[in-house]
Amino acid sequence: MNTKTNNLKLGHVNIRSLLPSLNHVEELLTTVELDILGISETWLRSSVLNCEVEISGFNFLRADRGSRGGGVGAYVRSGLEVKVIEIEDATEKLEQIWFSLKINQINISCGILYRPPASSITDALDALNNSLSNIIPISDEVVIMGDLNIDLCKINNYTDLFNSTLEAFDLNQVVIEPTRCCGKSSSLLDVIALTNIDDLVGPVTHVDLHEVTDHQLTYCSLKINLPRTPPKLISYRDFSSFDAMKFNSDLRNQNWNTILDVVHIDQKVNVLVSTILQLFDMHAPMRTVRVTKPKAPWFTDVLKIMKKHRNRLWSKYKKSKCPRDFEQYKTMRNLFTAAVRAEKKGNINYVQKNKNKKELWKTLEQMNVYKRKKSKSQLPVSISDPEKINNFFIDSVSSIAAQVDTGTIENYRRNRCCDAVFAFQSLTDDDVLSAISRVKSNAAGPDGVTLEMVKLCSPVIVPFLTHIYNESIRSSRFPSEWKRAFVLPLPKVSNPQNESELRPISLLCVLSKIFEKAIYEQVIKFLERNNLITEYQSGFRKGFSTTTAMLNVLDDILEASDREKTTALVLLDFTKAFDTVNHKLLTAKLQFYGFDTTSVKFFENYLAGRSQCVVVNCQMSQYINVATGVPQGSILGPLLFLIYTMDMCKNISNCSCHQYADDTQLYYSFKKDQIADAQDIINNELSVLQGFSNQNGLKLNTNKCAVIYLGSNKLHAAETLRISVNDEVLPVKTEVNKVQGTALGSLRNLYKSTGY
Repeated sequence: MNTKTNNLKLGHVNIRSLLPSLNHVEELLTTVELDILGISETWLRSSVLNCEVEISGFNFLRADRGSRGGGVGAYVRSGLEVKVIEIEDATEKLEQIWFSLKINQINISCGILYRPPASSITDALDALNNSLSNIIPISDEVVIMGDLNIDLCKINNYTDLFNSTLEAFDLNQVVIEPTRCCGKSSSLLDVIALTNIDDLVGPVTHVDLHEVTDHQLTYCSLKINLPRTPPKLISYRDFSSFDAMKFNSDLRNQNWNTILDVVHIDQKVNVLVSTILQLFDMHAPMRTVRVTKPKAPWFTDVLKIMKKHRNRLWSKYKKSKCPRDFEQYKTMRNLFTAAVRAEKKGNINYVQKNKNKKELWKTLEQMNVYKRKKSKSQLPVSISDPEKINNFFIDSVSSIAAQVDTGTIENYRRNRCCDAVFAFQSLTDDDVLSAISRVKSNAAGPDGVTLEMVKLCSPVIVPFLTHIYNESIRSSRFPSEWKRAFVLPLPKVSNPQNESELRPISLLCVLSKIFEKAIYEQVIKFLERNNLITEYQSGFRKGFSTTTAMLNVLDDILEASDREKTTALVLLDFTKAFDTVNHKLLTAKLQFYGFDTTSVKFFENYLAGRSQCVVVNCQMSQYINVATGVPQGSILGPLLFLIYTMDMCKNISNCSCHQYADDTQLYYSFKKDQIADAQDIINNELSVLQGFSNQNGLKLNTNKCAVIYLGSNKLHAAETLRISVNDEVLPVKTEVNKVQGTALGSLRNLYKSTGY
């Protein structure tokens, strides 16, 4: 929020194309410290993704025209509880977007408006009248901002009609100075209207944006106390004064042999971690800083001077209205624009020649040349309590985790699927070094150790790591510290309203991930060497991907279509599949697949006693025990889930079945005269899968399951067949636009290109 005031600061500008002006808009939001910026004439189309116009620290709401020009949008500061209001009977005569804010139990509705010059003023005001009739009853206060292309400097029938419309809803227009200057003429086209004028703090402020638009930014402050949002903080180790020679000397002088002397595995880990942290506290201490936007590297001191001179010439022209002054301003403006482009180009060339590709893309992103799609980490104040979030994450799993019948568990324990036996092999220093090189994430877990720190210490600590890992295997005890996880709640959507719209991302200890990487190699080799992984599973396997996952499926569908058959493809989704894995059943399945007693005990201990805490803006919740599931964010978790579901499709006899991680597809091809039989066959096979789910404590999410028909007579099949799970008929997808599961991405291209 604003650092100087706790008032709500909002404004509007007709930007005349947002994309090329994004840098200027970002600068406005930062320098003026706006909480809401309404934008008219965004000129955005549906092909422009939100991530291309997003600005850090803000949510972007938009309503595009759909054709060239027009469009409205709004940047709303992250942390404000905002929700888009759907307006019925929306018309192209008045482009508008409405959203509500809830601040201190006050419901504030805000509308951003734009009337195209070619549309009828009376029709546009009728549309505004209809919108306000719907908005006023549900709002405590209303704010409208926009460009209606009605010059309020003049007095005529249109301005009278506009003022009458505002008066009918107790709205007060507060912009009184011209907002558009074009040559010698000026007009008041941009409006801000409030239902509660007593909230207005001071006059409306105008800011010239002559570099990008001939409309001014108009903004004001409202006496509405905003909830204080703490500044975004990050903690990091400061390597700016790191002396490698001194560090290596201190590294070798540590008494690492203490690790060999202590007996308990947890004590060994504590000695290792505390020694590493003490070393780095001396050579690269922790810093906690407030996140701010970094200075643009291309914006030089010369550009600053040119910008000031350009602005002075503009101010001089505004006062004099002299054509010669305007020509001087225009010349300076063009010089400044050319200089900015040259500096940006020079900076890109420098980064391209002297930095790696990662730095190049980062530079392009800073210049808004490129935008990567990424989740916003800023949460609204209403859902930023780490304790509440952690409780929600735990409760949402425990509420659906089902008990598994003891008979099922005992059946797996008593039987073996093959004669092969898995036993851990002792790790060597080379194994550990190889595992270190294959771990990619540098994020610190609960112990505070990063991958970079491990690599810097590796010349000395690798033998001691190897000792700890082998002792853990020998004793079948996984270190307690490595069972804890930091959970970062990231929004699933651009503007989350509750905890269910947050996705938990787990950060585990790096030393644990290195250990798991080494164990993973032993387990996967055993499974593949003995052909234990089902041919239907493509997830988490070397040489398999989402593309290879669909090749067989697509080939079967195309072949069936060539034989004038229809294919029913059933998309199955399991609710929190990874989080609801039953630990006792999983270890029983390990026994079934040939894992010896020591390795089974190791995995029992690996799964037991886990806990997590949620971290929001450097604030931590209490740790809560995690009773079910495989560890999210781990190396072994996905592999254990693969083992848990390896026998899911073994009793499917008539349909084809394919899995990619927890995404499962069941499909069956048939001729037109076989529809009745096809329905029975598919529903029977789905009953088999439902039975497996019930026996294994998994839950099919029928709300996300669906059927797609492909090939010949697909429309007839869609109208006739009733495919169901638990007596609930699954919906038919007629378009493959958003099917769940990463494995089905290529199916969209097939559907569009072939019409199957």
